[in-house]
Amino acid sequence: MTGETNTELRQVRFQNAQLNALGIEPLSVASIRMKLNPDLIGRAERVGLYVLIFVSSGRGYHTVDFQRYSVAEGSIVFVRPGQVQQWSGDDTYRADCLLIDPAALPSTDVWQVMADRDQVSVLEWQTCLLLRGEEKSRIAADIKRFQHDFSQYDGSDLDNVLLRSQLKVILMRLARCQRNVYVKEQRQSGKKHRAFIDFLHELETSFATEHAVKYYVKRLGYSESSLNRACRSASGYGAKAAIDNRLALEAQRLLVHSQYSIAEISHRLGFSEATNSSKFFKRKIGSTPAGFRDDCAWRQLTSDNRK
Repeated sequence: MTGETNTELRQVRFQNAQLNALGIEPLSVASIRMKLNPDLIGRAERVGLYVLIFVSSGRGYHTVDFQRYSVAEGSIVFVRPGQVQQWSGDDTYRADCLLIDPAALPSTDVWQVMADRDQVSVLEWQTCLLLRGEEKSRIAADIKRFQHDFSQYDGSDLDNVLLRSQLKVILMRLARCQRNVYVKEQRQSGKKHRAFIDFLHELETSFATEHAVKYYVKRLGYSESSLNRACRSASGYGAKAAIDNRLALEAQRLLVHSQYSIAEISHRLGFSEATNSSKFFKRKIGSTPAGFRDDCAWRQLTSDNRK
């Protein structure tokens, strides 16, 4: 895992010369904290890889996209490329972690199923799940098996296939856990959310340039009322709020992590004027973009001073 800083955005990517052919690295969270520069503990980082964390004991926190998740024994945290995360340096929990290069399993059945909108696509996965009983035991056993075989990894094509196959099992088992949660939510709501799923996928592609619900209605072929009903049933808010929430999240990511000016961020997110984006941000977040950036910098400074 490596971090890069430039004028655009600091990214954390998969990079291990001995494992680039495999694209997967198992580590304990404790070893990750030891490898990180102390100044980077608690700092937000935007990831360019998948991060899978399985907590085996203790309690603590992990922050993803500015939401702080409590974790305990049996917790699974799944971070996707493009998301922003923060490692907490004072936690007592023990956890195993898999760092996964997005290119490790290109166009394979596991990613196809994870992207299948009739299943529970990765965009809809809950960031943090608490597993219990057999689900927890099976995931723990799969990870232990992966670690054992990884300890004998010799870089051969056979070992690459073996370990990638074992990763598929872990991800597919996790996909089933996510599906079980999703199906339960569907039963509670009494409705399926195919329109909402389609909307999420299109939103992820177009949010920076298309801010109007009418664009998504035309693109997807649903009526505006149908799309709004699907969004409210699945998430509790309408399509316009979903668009605004996604824009606000990306603005937060860029303000925390990039060196772009407010005007540049405004332009990247499709606002014609920086003043428009400032009004939008204050309405959604309760602060101006400059105030949010300054507050994050202040909180980081006080965190560094406590070390």
